[in-house]
Amino acid sequence: MMIVSKLITFFLSIVLLSCGSSKTDIQKFEDQTQIKEIYSQSWVAGVRGGGAGIDVYVNLNTPFEQDLVLEKIQFKTYEAPFEKTNELSYVARIDTGQNKLKTINIEVTNAEEETVVSEPKINLKERQAILFFKKEGKEYSKIVENVEEREMIAYPSVRKPTE
Repeated sequence: MMIVSKLITFFLSIVLLSCGSSKTDIQKFEDQTQIKEIYSQSWVAGVRGGGAGIDVYVNLNTPFEQDLVLEKIQFKTYEAPFEKTNELSYVARIDTGQNKLKTINIEVTNAEEETVVSEPKINLKERQAILFFKKEGKEYSKIVENVEEREMIAYPSVRKPTE
């Protein structure tokens, strides 16, 4: 009986140790207060079908180390990659899918097929975002709690040639 309990203990410890080593590669990023500000600004085109979106800006106090890359952001129910605009500024451009011309696709389908509506996979609190970094091949993430939301930009409509 004692041998059986030792074997069970041995196998359980191996299982628990192997579970602990299969953690995700994304780790928490320890910020050295390099981020000066992060804010979002919604926009809408002034013409029908011109699109709409949210731009998220990250401004830094000092440039990131050379091997540290700001890759993407999760904000509201969206995810978008970052563009580096200069050494101290990044922008992520989110296409919200609003204000687009709708196209109608007519397709003959089986009447028994079911339409599946997918739920957003990102569940963040209001004004919360997750920044994703990459350093030396490892992925890191940082949760930002209070993303400032600036006034929406409503781009003007284009004048017609007769005006």
